[in-house]
Amino acid sequence: MSQIKEITTSVSKKIGQPNFGSASVLASVTSTIDEGDDVDMVYASNWLKCWEEVDKQEQELIKRTPHTDTEWLDKEPVVQAPPAQSIPVCQVHNKPMTLKPAGVSKTTGKPYPAFWSCSERMPDGSFCKFKPTK
Repeated sequence: MSQIKEITTSVSKKIGQPNFGSASVLASVTSTIDEGDDVDMVYASNWLKCWEEVDKQEQELIKRTPHTDTEWLDKEPVVQAPPAQSIPVCQVHNKPMTLKPAGVSKTTGKPYPAFWSCSERMPDGSFCKFKPTK
C-alpha cells in the first residue's frame, strides 16, 4: 500500500519601490504525493508555481498603487548640474565635490535625496566623510 504525504512549499518576497514604500508578497503550494512520485520534481514544481504567483502578486501591487510619476519604472533620474559658483569644495582635500543624484537604496528600498560627496579617500583607505554646510 502506498503511503500518501503532503509537500508544502512557500515563497515570500519583499518589494520596495519609491512610491509605495515596502510590502511583502507570499505564495504557498501544497501537493499530495505517494511513494512512487519523484519528491524532487514535486518540490521543483511547487517552487516554480510559488514564484509565478509571487511575480503576479508583485505586478498587481504595482498596478494598484497610485503613482504620481511612473517614469521611475524604466528611467534613471535626471540631475541638472548646478552653477559652477555653487559647487562646494571639500575642506579636507581642497577639491570640488561631486553631486550624487537622488535614488533608491538597494539595501532598504527607501528613496534618498541628492547629496554632495568628496571623491577622495582618506589615508586609511576610507572615503572622505566631509559634509558641506548648507
